[in-house]
Amino acid sequence: MKTRPFIIILILVLAVLIISSCATSGGIRRAYLEDIKYRAIFTTNLDENYDPVNNIKEISIDAETIFLYVDWFNFVPGHKYKEELKILGPEEELIWYGTLSNEPTEPYWYSYWWYEPSQIIDPIGEWSFEYYFDGVKLFTKKLIVLPSTAKLKRLKKNISEDITIIYIDDQSIQHFGS
Repeated sequence: MKTRPFIIILILVLAVLIISSCATSGGIRRAYLEDIKYRAIFTTNLDENYDPVNNIKEISIDAETIFLYVDWFNFVPGHKYKEELKILGPEEELIWYGTLSNEPTEPYWYSYWWYEPSQIIDPIGEWSFEYYFDGVKLFTKKLIVLPSTAKLKRLKKNISEDITIIYIDDQSIQHFGS
């Protein structure tokens, strides 16, 4: 008869320990992620030292490659990190998803991702690059993907002020005012 209350107390103690350890590990995860700083840029290529050659805000859909380059600061050396990248189109549709694991040996680290856009299947518009670290979303960076430069014609007309009309295959698709 005395063993039944003992078992119930033991189960309750184990449950409390499990719950508190889960909360603590989540707290540790958030704490080290809050310390990590980064600089993320889009570029058209990397040089021989794997540094970005430029810093772009928009790119044509007919570009060979889009790179997302990230400098990381304040890593915990020796910890294995899981990185994930989701590229989403203008309608939040998934364009691409990838993962990689890194185990930095120093507090500073860099990583880069590349994507080769397809004029046939990829949409034009504002793309979102969502970056996850150990399952936690750290940032979202936006890139404007323009129509193919081979088909793009720019025409300026003097209508009130300066208005640019973009034509693709002689069809007006968007109007931008200054």
